[in-house]
Formats: sequence, C-alpha cells, structure tokens
Amino acid sequence: MTRVGCQQPTYRADSVTALLVELRDALDPIRQRHGRRIPVQVRIPNDGFEANLMAGFDVTHWCQETLIDEMALSELRWLNIPGQWDDAPYIELGGQSGVAVYASSSCLPVQEAGWSGQVNPAGVNPLVLARRTLRSMEAGAQGISFYQSDTAVQWPGVKEILPALSSEETLRQMVADPEMARRWPVTPENQDFGIDNHSRTSAERRFQIDGADEALGV
Repeated sequence: MTRVGCQQPTYRADSVTALLVELRDALDPIRQRHGRRIPVQVRIPNDGFEANLMAGFDVTHWCQETLIDEMALSELRWLNIPGQWDDAPYIELGGQSGVAVYASSSCLPVQEAGWSGQVNPAGVNPLVLARRTLRSMEAGAQGISFYQSDTAVQWPGVKEILPALSSEETLRQMVADPEMARRWPVTPENQDFGIDNHSRTSAERRFQIDGADEALGV
C-alpha cells in the first residue's frame, strides 16, 4: 500500500499511525470534558515526505486524518544519500490541514568525530542560526522548534540573539547588519549550525556513499 504521489510503502508507519489513532481516541473525551485543547505534537525530519515514510512517519496521512495538531521540524541529515531539507512543503501541508508547523532549529552543532556529549565551539554561529530562522518565518512557519535551548543561553553571541528569534523584522535587520557578518564569519565548520546535532556530517555521508559505490563496483 502506498500513498498517492509517494513511492515509499506505508507499512513501516502503520504501527505509529495506529498509536496516534489510539491517542486521539483517548484524548478526545478528555478535551470535551474539560473544554480545552490538548495538542499532539510530533517531531519530524524535514527531508521530504518519502524520506519520512522510510522512517515510519506517514505525515500527510496524519494531517489529513487530524491525528496531529502540531509539527516540530528537525533538519536531521541521517540518510546516506544526497537529500533536500526544506520546511516549505510541511508549512504548506500544515496550512492545508490546520496543523501548526514549527521550523527546525538546534543549538548544538554537529560533531565531526561523532556525538560524544562535548559541544564544539567552532561549530556555533549565531548569524547562521538567525538566517535559518528568518527563512522559515518568511516561508510561513508559526514559530521555531528550538532544540537544546538550555545550551543556547550558555553561548556568548547566541543568548544575545534569542529575543530576536520571535521577530521577523528584527531578524531581517540582524542578518543585514555588516557587524554581524564581521563578528561571525561563516566557515565550513559552522555553516550548518542549527541542523540536528545527531546528523551525519557531509564528509561522513560522502564516505559511506563512496564506500557503497565501491562495493557495488560503480
């Protein structure tokens, strides 16, 4: 069984979908009894609906069937193939189905040597984070899913821009400020600041792709 427009089978997502149906059926009487909204939020990689199905997340179906109320996006680079990470399709889907969408953002940089619990200061860049947030706001996100914000308040430069993350106009002024560009130059090490810190680096994914090609004799 496949969804229209998607090539990935949905069987991986069936158990997760069944759980969300059970959750909705259990929450609806509580919502009605107390007359209040109890939103269900899911955290989803923003690498496309087919990639989501590969991971067991049938996002389009969940939205169409009102199984979720909010999506918190995560730019998790986990596949060993080139991919596109884009909030826009999710924001469009959310708008069509009445599901709030919170854009992807993280305060922990990806570690070149793998995640070991030690944050790499050279991977932090507040200007990159501000640009990422502004793009999502301009695309129509209701806000951002700010992962590991307890780390953000410890970083000089990052904690100062936190109040600006709620204002599209302030962010626009910030990313256009030459002083920000001078203070926070973008480097290969910090250019992806804001993606999920559990991501594989580009070099790691490239190595695995090359290794697979070599094994196949490509």
